[in-house]
Amino acid sequence: MDISDNKISLIEFLNDPSNKRNFIIFYKLCYAHVYGFLTYQKRKGYYYPDNMYTSNDGLSDMAVDILGALFRNDKSRKFNVIYDYYKSHNITEYSSTNVNEIYDLFKQLVNSFTRQELSKLKKAVDPQIDNLKRRIKSILKSSDYAVYSANPSGEKYIRLSSQEHDKNDSNSPIEFDSLLDIAREAYYSSKNRVEWCFNIFETITDEYGPASFVKFHELIKAMIQVNVTDLELYYNDKTNKITTDITYSDSTLNEKKNLTLKWVKEDTLSSFVINGRLDDDLAERILQAVDNYLSDLLFSSGTDALPLYFREVMPDSEHKCYLDKYKYIFETTIRNAEDYLKKII
Repeated sequence: MDISDNKISLIEFLNDPSNKRNFIIFYKLCYAHVYGFLTYQKRKGYYYPDNMYTSNDGLSDMAVDILGALFRNDKSRKFNVIYDYYKSHNITEYSSTNVNEIYDLFKQLVNSFTRQELSKLKKAVDPQIDNLKRRIKSILKSSDYAVYSANPSGEKYIRLSSQEHDKNDSNSPIEFDSLLDIAREAYYSSKNRVEWCFNIFETITDEYGPASFVKFHELIKAMIQVNVTDLELYYNDKTNKITTDITYSDSTLNEKKNLTLKWVKEDTLSSFVINGRLDDDLAERILQAVDNYLSDLLFSSGTDALPLYFREVMPDSEHKCYLDKYKYIFETTIRNAEDYLKKII
């Protein structure tokens, strides 16, 4: 079916959605767009949790779920999401409206709706995943790693920066199953996520040579899979976990976390900046560490040891200064943040 056929099918459905043939053709058109969008996002590195769907083609199942939400009916109207969208653009007569405009709006609707449903699906699976992904990506942005694209699809690859001179674009990236095994092995021998990332690439170099590299999104996927699956087994001595008599939604907890971060920045950290014990950059880094700590406190099974949060956000040159220079500042900030959070929940 070419573009002109798609446009005709769209108009026929909008004019007569109760016609079974019109609906079936329109559904196939929507499925192709949603599945294509999901595939494109995955190529770009968008993370889909493995445990979301169990079939061989999880993206297909996901597309079907998204279309189920797109085609939902309210009490009095069928396909209200679709018709309300066109109505919001002042379009209620479809045959007399420019078909290209209608088709462009259709693509916009499908893409934006898919993004919204993806966010809902991910949050329903695991509230930690977005935070974990953000923290791992932050580590991989350091100068220790080189991220690049080597083909027309724009897919990203990553290797150690120190091995850039060994790069050979004719090589193939490490297979995901092998990468997953390496990530798990490195996880158990690492003290923090910064060390974990580096140990993964050290193992890759030892086993596959200095010219080896991996797909960026597969590295993120492997690390999150290992972290989510094995976290409680590895860190069975969690240091803290917040409890409350009231059950809050994730969105409410996020709001309270953000209020706490705002208070910490304006109260505790600003005082350390004013008295010269921190500069603005270090204060922002410590605020990020507080964010990471509170996220674990609220959404995971507990927190890691405090120095691990410090090392995740600080440059390597500052790690050795923790006891002498930062321990009091960092632990005071964390303690104040936790105390404030407990007051407001």
